Amino acid sequence: VQGLEVQVLFTNLRQTLAALAVVSRLGLSLEVRPRVLIFCALPMTVPLEGRFIPAEFFEEKIRALNRESQVGFSVQRCICRHPGQSLRRLLRPHSLVVIAGKKRWWPTREEYLAGRLRRDGHHVLFVDAE
Repeated sequence: VQGLEVQVLFTNLRQTLAALAVVSRLGLSLEVRPRVLIFCALPMTVPLEGRFIPAEFFEEKIRALNRESQVGFSVQRCICRHPGQSLRRLLRPHSLVVIAGKKRWWPTREEYLAGRLRRDGHHVLFVDAE
């Protein structure tokens, strides 16, 4: 397992904590430190390099995760136009990605993303955070 990177996508606080808990239960946290990816999508009218995002956008999420999680993790902040496209460019080939979401009768946004990442050749673990 050495050299394995585990990417956890931030969906919301409760779901991301569930994803981190699964990583911990699987024992993956013994060998690796999961990386939580937090995306902030900006509309085309807002420059990406500007200071239009309040610092609290990321910091509140990170503080809440640190306070509630039993697992150590690192964080990567991503400011972009299209989070799905940016994520696909960001991941190394055959990455292990953990996504939490609610399982529904109809596919959710998280399930669509999980399917797209699987088709791209990544190993995706979908956590039902009901």
